Amino acid sequence: MAEQADAADSKSADLTVMGVRFPLRAPIFSENAPYADIANKKNRFENPPHMINEEIFEGLGFYWSRIDSDHAPTLSSPLEQAVRKACFHVRKLLAEFVYNTAALEGNTYTYPEVKTLLDGVTVGGHSLSEQSQILNQKESWEVLLSRTENGTFCPDRETFSLLNGIVARGEALYCGTFRDGNVRIGGTDWIPPSPEKLSGIFETGEAILKSLSDPEERALAFFLFAARNQFFWDGNKRTGRLIMNGILLSHGMNAILVPVKRKQEFDETMIRFYDTGDATPAMEFLRTCSLTRRLSRK
Repeated sequence: MAEQADAADSKSADLTVMGVRFPLRAPIFSENAPYADIANKKNRFENPPHMINEEIFEGLGFYWSRIDSDHAPTLSSPLEQAVRKACFHVRKLLAEFVYNTAALEGNTYTYPEVKTLLDGVTVGGHSLSEQSQILNQKESWEVLLSRTENGTFCPDRETFSLLNGIVARGEALYCGTFRDGNVRIGGTDWIPPSPEKLSGIFETGEAILKSLSDPEERALAFFLFAARNQFFWDGNKRTGRLIMNGILLSHGMNAILVPVKRKQEFDETMIRFYDTGDATPAMEFLRTCSLTRRLSRK
């Protein structure tokens, strides 16, 4: 009887999202769970998310261990000044952002070649598609930074679609509009939702993301929301990272740059996220890619 009761309790603690049951108790709170040690050492996680965050996780389609608000990032200077400073850092490192983003997609331009191209000098030995991908990435960043600096950035569908229309231009038959067919993600059994569900999923997700008071958490969750649902035919992760950084920058926080040297780690982390619906390790990975760590070492 005791075993049956334990089984019943364990089942009730699970979270069912879009017909898939996620065992929340074991991966997050078991003594043997891979992230239990992180929670204990850093004291970063709140109460069990399946008890207080069911609507958030149900609406977004994935879950994670919430950060205690006492440990959420805070601004040490007025917002406008912090935004200008955060955007300045990105502009200074724009070639690195463009190079690493393109390299993660398999683009063969080297970093010096990217700098040369961004300076307006054509580089030989590459296809026009690779060149366009570099220039599109630069343009998308310029649009994002301009909107952030003048206070008009908004992580809504209009901005999301606008940036995808730039990022995926020339790579997909249709860009800048939600896809009208089914897609698959290589390396995982996870199947993104069918196209007729995308508008409703985004509308629900947008409202839920707005409810997250911690801008860093909201930014990371938006990227993972975009990547998991694959709203567009192509460029979903790139566009999602732009919106993620727009949210961070507009709150005076440093941007996140995923370096190509960590491509395997990034890919494996994303596959695990797709397979399990557990966003905790993906969020932890992204936090390690913040410019804050790099700038603090100078």
